[in-house]
Amino acid sequence: MSKYFLFAALFINSLGIDVSLQDKIPGMFVKILVVALLSLSVLSSRKERFSKGLKRVFILVSIYFVLNLALGLFFQQHRFTSVFFIAMFSLVIPIFLFQRSFRFDGKGLLTFVSLLPILDYLVSLVFNFIEFYPISRLESDGVARLQCTSVPANFAMTLFFAIFAHACNYERFKERKFLYFLYLLLLFVFIFLTGARMALLCSLLIATLIILRSLKLNKFKSVVLGLVVLFVSINYLVINNSRNFNDSVESGAINTSGRSAAWMFFWNEYEKNRFLGIGHGNSRNYFLGSEIEFFTTPHNEYLRLMLEGGGVVSMLVFVLSFKFLYARFILFKSKRLFSDYALLVMYFVTLIYSITDNTFSTYQFIIPFLLMIKYFDNNKA
Repeated sequence: MSKYFLFAALFINSLGIDVSLQDKIPGMFVKILVVALLSLSVLSSRKERFSKGLKRVFILVSIYFVLNLALGLFFQQHRFTSVFFIAMFSLVIPIFLFQRSFRFDGKGLLTFVSLLPILDYLVSLVFNFIEFYPISRLESDGVARLQCTSVPANFAMTLFFAIFAHACNYERFKERKFLYFLYLLLLFVFIFLTGARMALLCSLLIATLIILRSLKLNKFKSVVLGLVVLFVSINYLVINNSRNFNDSVESGAINTSGRSAAWMFFWNEYEKNRFLGIGHGNSRNYFLGSEIEFFTTPHNEYLRLMLEGGGVVSMLVFVLSFKFLYARFILFKSKRLFSDYALLVMYFVTLIYSITDNTFSTYQFIIPFLLMIKYFDNNKA
């Protein structure tokens, strides 16, 4: 039963129907439903001893929650938005800490995550057919972007984790390599159609790093192939980030689709609230009516953390993140397990992804991210 609650939560979360159904039901209702299903997944499984390591993590999460709660209640504007946002996101993290191991086939999880984009696409075909929600989004420049039942950026996140899970599942399909790589190609076609450039680059990078290790090539071949993929990816990103590549070269600038102007605006706002920030979740309504109203968030997770959390919370998060990454690196260095390698690659690529997108502050990203950590921690290989 635990397995089905978890799969249902992942499926509903990947759909992002808080966007397509926003005129029918409150968006927060969908998030509450996802959290409830995750909770049921834990409660319906066999209870495990709460280890000392998990206790320490839970205490740190609790400190983070209480600190943000205090800042939101007493010092930040739009305090109720801030408190509600913090509460919803803080509830997700402990859910993955209470249960030490998943009680279902580990390979089944990777396969299910890799199939989520197909399930989302099938639902979007129905939505599009009954004219409930368009399967693609037409931008102001006339370019159509695949969005399925949410927005292009959110569907791209689902695809990012699907590609990561599929890449990690190579050993299961190594006897059917043609089908394996054919499906991988299909996922890349989908993510290309979303128009999410950084998501595509990071997906190429994460798939290459994972599959190269699985193929067990010698170091020279691995380095050459990796450099080729990196070169092609960067060239695609540079060229596709400009409507006219020649103009981009002459001006010495790359078109960031308005992000650079938004980053400057949000940075100036951060300098007004350096210490306490404006409160988590407040970017979406704090700057309505400003010159960057179409950018409701910074589209840069580092800037968003500093803007919304302020210096106090940002410093806490950066220190804990560094300690977490360092501990993971030491663990991989000592045992050289694939599970530790996969997590390090996911962390590293996520740091790149976060430069131009909202990652940890988005349900479509944070839930599968935490789930992958939980899965590989409980399936050491």
